[in-house]
Amino acid sequence: MDMLAALIIASTSAAYFGWSTPGSDGKTTISVIGTVPAALPSFHIPEINFDWVTRLLGSTVAISFLGLLEALAVAKSIAIHTRQPLDYNRQCIAEGIGNLVGGFFQSLPGSGSLTRSAINYQSGGITRMSGIYCSIIVGIVVLVFGPYARFIPKSAIAGLLFITAARLIDWKRLAYAIRASRFDAILVFVTAFAAVFVSVEDSILIGVVCSLLLFVPRVSKLGIRELIVTPERVVRERLPDEAG
Repeated sequence: MDMLAALIIASTSAAYFGWSTPGSDGKTTISVIGTVPAALPSFHIPEINFDWVTRLLGSTVAISFLGLLEALAVAKSIAIHTRQPLDYNRQCIAEGIGNLVGGFFQSLPGSGSLTRSAINYQSGGITRMSGIYCSIIVGIVVLVFGPYARFIPKSAIAGLLFITAARLIDWKRLAYAIRASRFDAILVFVTAFAAVFVSVEDSILIGVVCSLLLFVPRVSKLGIRELIVTPERVVRERLPDEAG
């Protein structure tokens, strides 16, 4: 509720002082979202043209891969806080079905949203029904209050996203990952650097690639440990000074 109240106050203030009203040059004092059509997308049969396959194949694979990684990453992040079991197969199937159905309503490719999921969790939503309620409310808001979205400042949305991201960071787990090993620390800093200076989507892909490049050489080296059973029936590694 605190985020919703802040958004309403910021939008009302911008409208009251005329900051979101276009001037004589057609520009507003502050950047706003703009008018949102008060209508839901209609049913549409997608056009299939096999000549597009070669031109779109690379982009579609990249979008699918990054979208799936983003969905799994945010699902795992939320599951850490809620202690709920996470089924990756069901997550992948659900995202595939969602994009398949969305294609018949002129939808853009979708995946698990870090911002929406985090705000939903921080607002108290802990079950799958919270996502359904959220979609219903968004539909009603678009139909009823769509034209008023032009008063919402983009800076207010950006501020809410900063707060959401800060609340989602698990500082204890982050510190543990940095201290765990040089391998984990490198992945943390490389992914964070890419997220800030490249893009959030590409940072996921960069982190995965770096993980593979650093992990493969490590697993290629076999480590042998000799285990023994003590008189107390405890299995442990043989110490160097113990007789064979």
